[in-house]
Amino acid sequence: MSRFSTDNLRALARAVRELDPDGQYVKLDVDVRQVYYSSTIKQHEAIRDYVGDEEPARAYFVAWLCTRGSYPPEAIELERRYSFGRDSHFELDIRVSRPGKPDAAYALIEMKAPSDFGDEADSRISGQLFAPGGREPEATILSLATVEVGGDGQPAIRTVTIAYDPLLTYERWEAAGRPHVDDFPINYDEPTQEPLSPGGPRALRASIDRAELDRLRKQLHDRLWGGSRDDNQIYSWLVRLFLTKIHDEKVTNVGEPYKFQVLHQGSRKEQAEQTLARINGRYVEAYQRYIRRDGQRVELLEESLFSPQETQWVVELLQGISLTEAGRSSGDLLGAFFEGITREGFKQSKGLFFTHYNIAVFMLEVLEVGQLAEAKLASAAHPNERLPYIIDPSCGSGTFLLAAMRTITRHILQRSTFLDRNTDVREQLSLKFPSEAPNTWAKDFIYGIEKREDLAISTKVNMVLHRDGHTHVFNDDGLAPLNSIASRHGEQKFRSNPDPDGVYDKPLAESFDVVVTNPPFSITLDANVRADLSNAFRLAQDRNSENLFLERWYQLLRPGGRLGAVLPESFFSTTENLAARLFLFERFHVRAVVTLPSHSFQPWTPTRTSLLFAQKKTAKEERDWTEAFTRHSVTLKAAQTSATVSAKSIVKPGKRAQGQIVSHRLAVDAALTELEVGQLLEEHGTVAWAAEALAATSSINTDVLAFRRTVAEIGAPDYTGIIVGEVGYRRTKRAENDRRNDLFRAVMADSGGNPVVDEEGKAVALRNLNDAADGWAVVIGVGGDDALSVLRAEKLWR
Repeated sequence: MSRFSTDNLRALARAVRELDPDGQYVKLDVDVRQVYYSSTIKQHEAIRDYVGDEEPARAYFVAWLCTRGSYPPEAIELERRYSFGRDSHFELDIRVSRPGKPDAAYALIEMKAPSDFGDEADSRISGQLFAPGGREPEATILSLATVEVGGDGQPAIRTVTIAYDPLLTYERWEAAGRPHVDDFPINYDEPTQEPLSPGGPRALRASIDRAELDRLRKQLHDRLWGGSRDDNQIYSWLVRLFLTKIHDEKVTNVGEPYKFQVLHQGSRKEQAEQTLARINGRYVEAYQRYIRRDGQRVELLEESLFSPQETQWVVELLQGISLTEAGRSSGDLLGAFFEGITREGFKQSKGLFFTHYNIAVFMLEVLEVGQLAEAKLASAAHPNERLPYIIDPSCGSGTFLLAAMRTITRHILQRSTFLDRNTDVREQLSLKFPSEAPNTWAKDFIYGIEKREDLAISTKVNMVLHRDGHTHVFNDDGLAPLNSIASRHGEQKFRSNPDPDGVYDKPLAESFDVVVTNPPFSITLDANVRADLSNAFRLAQDRNSENLFLERWYQLLRPGGRLGAVLPESFFSTTENLAARLFLFERFHVRAVVTLPSHSFQPWTPTRTSLLFAQKKTAKEERDWTEAFTRHSVTLKAAQTSATVSAKSIVKPGKRAQGQIVSHRLAVDAALTELEVGQLLEEHGTVAWAAEALAATSSINTDVLAFRRTVAEIGAPDYTGIIVGEVGYRRTKRAENDRRNDLFRAVMADSGGNPVVDEEGKAVALRNLNDAADGWAVVIGVGGDDALSVLRAEKLWR
């Protein structure tokens, strides 16, 4: 190929700016023929002015390595010198070390101008690649590379990339037919035409560290987000690719190539359209297995929004990592990686905003799900009842489900020595919390429903990356009729039955021990759900969706079941929510209300919220309350009617005799006394008095009075109210900053839950669990003033 033309050089410089718009790694100025490399890239010689075409090609290749290639800039060296004999030396154009191991080479790259680039028969490969390779025993790649600019003005990397090991000499490579690939691998993958396959010579990699995952997340965000595309469309597309890869790893037979990879035809990678077609085939399988089983047509991954080339790039970035196995050696790193993508990539909107992990953990700790799990595990119940069934019927991206899974697993593992006292419990521990997969229990006991398809997929992916719990996450409307949910998903825990105790006249499932949730507030319900509301809910006339969810939580919980819910502050105070509050006290014991600061869910919503903690009553407790409330309500409504009729008779007496008017006055007096309204005036013989009595009567809410009398008659347990000033974070659309945490105290912890201490021997405190680099543990302080310590001291759960 000829030298770069002026247009070629400007296209190359433009492409560098597109890869690295802020000049974070490379700046190329072809007009003055200068190049600038970041100080994070090690330069053994100062590089600034250049001549020829090799340096612009290297500048583009380095920018590509740091961005689309997903190689950390600190792993890249330029002009590394290798000495041979007394006077001879050689400078390698690019050396890429392994992440975090600067002395261990991954790739040795020799750049050429496009006019000077050869092929696999180029004799310079021996001296310029194999010779330094002999000094780098850990290197796995040798690459002769250049960059060409096509007629469309787009650069393309061309390489002769060789899979290398210390025993491979140039002569052996030549004798083997010079095997190589034409493209440079992404993300420390292997340069081989051998496809990835389970049990084959090229297997998926299970080892992965935080630095690599952080780099992957940054590469995905920088490449995909931004521009004119909708954030949530991008997110939805990406989680579908994650689901496809997870499914592919699970169903590919030993010895067969994975579908989720970029294959080679000869020494060249396949066309992007071929990769997309194969990925779409696997995606349809995954969707039908995990999301919708009704046989309806599945929409393929959208080409008009996301090009085949973008799909191929993501596939190439992720193909070498095992998403289903890496978590076993990486703890929660993969889950944290995906949660980070969710926080950064999903645009939250009115009625839909995710719960911060601090709040989710606080709520699970207040609900004492770990202690509940311990009690059930140590009981003599049937094996199917040896752990609590937990559900979030509006689970979003799965934050509560993940927090529940983590809380219970950590609690049981930390208490396993105490629990392991008989064969029965020992068998349960081995079956449900095996050492190689301690979250195994979650596949049977964690449930979620999510109306948005992309978030339902996201929750499934998130649970898999946290190493289980995805089995019972369903894409459905959490307010749909229970039997329809049960039928659509073949899940009997949603199957409704008539109330055997006759205290409730709507469908009941009563299958769950804990509901923990943040429902969508005041959203418009689907027409098919609205059409069936009166058959499914007593609160069908309520306009606020959170009130309907309250009744759904009641329908799902067993008697004695525990509820933790995020609710708008208006639920606890406004008249329009009165019926829902009366339902709450009729059906639940309120244990605690924690009022959160207004910034808890900002910047997405300024709605002030509170956390409700309640326990479902027994049938007898419900009946006692209902009977007392009904009796008082009937009496009060009769008094209200009597007062109204009699007062009107005085205001407009017509031709009634004086004796009739007196009797009406007496009736008004008696009714007002029953309604707890004192004497209005000294003089009862005026029309003005009767008008005032009529106004007072019509303003009385008899339900409120009936509530007061019911509480006075049968009593109600006191509940604890707490106002919290800070929750450990404040968020903007750009960042999340630490603040004081009044919810709970947490410290960094190792995998065994033991606190990590600093140089002075003090536990390292954490405020914001989203910032926890590794493990953490919540600390309950005796006499502590944080909300969790106060509520634990109250012993909320009977």
